[in-house]
Amino acid sequence: MKDFLKKNIVLFVILILSFLFFVTLAVMAFFEWGKVKKYQGNLIELREKVQKLNEQRPYPIKENLDNINNDVDFLSQKLTEINLLFGKPYQTALNEFIKTLENDQEGKKIKVNILTEWREYFKKNFKKNEQPEKILKDFLLKRFSEEKVNQALKNFVAIAKTNTLEDINENNQYVFLLDAMFVPRTLSPDACKVYMLKMEEELFRFVKSNENGQPISVDEKSNVFKVYEDPTKLPPVDFIPNIIRHYSLIEDLVKRMKVAGIDSIKTLQKENGLEGSIDGNYLIFVYKLELNASSNAVRKLIDSMLEAYKDNRIYVVKSMTLTKAFDEVKSKSPEEKTTASPARKGKREEKSENSKASGIMVLGADDKINAEIRFSYIIYVGDELKTR
Repeated sequence: MKDFLKKNIVLFVILILSFLFFVTLAVMAFFEWGKVKKYQGNLIELREKVQKLNEQRPYPIKENLDNINNDVDFLSQKLTEINLLFGKPYQTALNEFIKTLENDQEGKKIKVNILTEWREYFKKNFKKNEQPEKILKDFLLKRFSEEKVNQALKNFVAIAKTNTLEDINENNQYVFLLDAMFVPRTLSPDACKVYMLKMEEELFRFVKSNENGQPISVDEKSNVFKVYEDPTKLPPVDFIPNIIRHYSLIEDLVKRMKVAGIDSIKTLQKENGLEGSIDGNYLIFVYKLELNASSNAVRKLIDSMLEAYKDNRIYVVKSMTLTKAFDEVKSKSPEEKTTASPARKGKREEKSENSKASGIMVLGADDKINAEIRFSYIIYVGDELKTR
């Protein structure tokens, strides 16, 4: 045996090394197989996740989700800015109020933060039959010094006064500020009746004055500025916020007519009632306005109404009918009609044909005309804080 080992020592060494190599490979294979099994399990899990992701629309890749969220935030901010154009006449004054409080140039970001905090504070602290003015004062004084609040109010009032014929003073400044901060104005029925009488009186005074342009002729016995038609009854509580909104519309429209140079107002009628109509989050008042003016003045008025979005008001002119206030043909005597020269007659016929073909009335800048204008006035009410 010993001789056999001595003669085959090399063979035995090779066999031992081969066995060790085999054992090593077997151990490595075992561990690698364990890894393969683990990876197979992970692969099955990933395939299930991919299947679930593929079933979703759109595919929720992180980059896409981030972009979508950023777009949503951007569009939401833009939508808020656009909605502020619809019937928010004190928005410019509110911007100055907030800017004064924060004393910072980054007005937009600050404005959103303050107004968001105010919404949450109001909803949490408002109780039925409580005065909103008190809640607003508490909200402001918890965040800013009294001196800064008073200065901000002063700046707010200075700008807000340019948007109304009402007197804004220390006694009612918070009422107008609340209106700008999503809490619509309201009054008791008795107070509303006094308010309507004062507004009618002030509107008649204003149209006949030289303020903001030339005087406008209006029959004081007419109901041109009457919003609530039944003077024998107190207005219902539910109607009062809209009564105030109608007067805000009328005072703005009258200012635009005076600047445009309108001569007289014949009628101003609500076509969809005191309550208007609701379309989603928008309140719409439809009016018919009849007036007398030069064609140039009517043109200026229409342009002013269409550009009212710059003052956070939206008018939509639905239709307009123009008729000459002075009919030259009817005023002429029979002799004048028959003695018109052929050339002149030909020109008149040619002009008539051209006017008919184009479908418009040919008017000069100083022609006096009667105009009937139907328009909508749109107010965004989706951001209002309810007090009743």
